[in-house]
Amino acid sequence: MIPQNSKVEHKVKILKNPRLRRIRYRLRTLLFKLFELKKDEMHRKVGESRRDDSLSYDVKGERFKELQKEEERLIINFSQSPINCAMCGNREEDLLYHLGYRGWGKS
Repeated sequence: MIPQNSKVEHKVKILKNPRLRRIRYRLRTLLFKLFELKKDEMHRKVGESRRDDSLSYDVKGERFKELQKEEERLIINFSQSPINCAMCGNREEDLLYHLGYRGWGKS
């Protein structure tokens, strides 16, 4: 029978494996790029709506509010995900969820 401590140590070694760390970093980087693309797309849509002379002032305002809400949801979802450290933005470190500031950060 394997002592409990060695099971935990084995799991930690697996999680800290350099190859797995690189894979996690690349995945986090891809997700971060996707976040940036989505944010840029929303800003582009806002600009298009502002320049569209066929839209009334009220319609432009409604579209802006919708896109603003969508961007807020995107930012909230991003900040609550383990893509990068909530404090410094680092994606290479192992992240832990911190109850104090309700976000992911370095261990």
